[in-house]
Amino acid sequence: MSTAPKFDPNANDQLICGLFSKKEAAQMIADGGTHIHSTTMGYRDEMARFTSALLNEKNPEPHPWQLVTNCREVSLGSSGERYKLIKRATVDMGIFSRRGYSEKVECVLEELITNGIYHAYANADGSHKYRRDSSVKLEDGEALKVRYGASQEGIFISVEDQGGRLSLEDIGSAFYRCYYNQDNQIVEDEQGSGLGLYMVFDLVTHFRVDLYPGKRTVVSCWIAGRRIAHPSIFSFNFFKRGA
Repeated sequence: MSTAPKFDPNANDQLICGLFSKKEAAQMIADGGTHIHSTTMGYRDEMARFTSALLNEKNPEPHPWQLVTNCREVSLGSSGERYKLIKRATVDMGIFSRRGYSEKVECVLEELITNGIYHAYANADGSHKYRRDSSVKLEDGEALKVRYGASQEGIFISVEDQGGRLSLEDIGSAFYRCYYNQDNQIVEDEQGSGLGLYMVFDLVTHFRVDLYPGKRTVVSCWIAGRRIAHPSIFSFNFFKRGA
């Protein structure tokens, strides 16, 4: 049973802490929730306290889990490069031979990169610039920045696009469809938009989005190590910056 306090969808940048499922968190996000932490520690949780301190900051700092030492950054300029990059990342992080764990990391990288390529860029009329069924070479200034790193505690993954189009409404709508309306997960005219983000949220421990509207979007994730991971401990944070 959920122990989450009542969520007020009319409150701006409300931090909500409790112990609940990702399905319950998806409902809060669909209702406009921007900062959600499921934890046994409540508002005393280290990550929740860190988020609370960031809410009044004009330029929120990275969460501690985003500050992985020896983090690598790779530029990706086409859809065809992503498979080679994903394999390289798993080898670089030393998890290639760890069955199950490496598959999770590969899935997260694949979905974030795919989302960045096919949903970050638009034509003048607002339609998607690139189709999911096409091979894409990104134009100058559109290359993705893929960052990844590993520590004894877990895996950090971040994908930055140069479009800045991923809104909280997009995320909330996708999460709601996938958790509550599974017969209609894919919206055809949106090229399945959002299903990949739902898969990522379901797999990772911490999920953070930094949106710079019309400029760029940074989606960052943390996958806790097997000895540390617990399905009830997770967070979602959405920061709209430069608005």
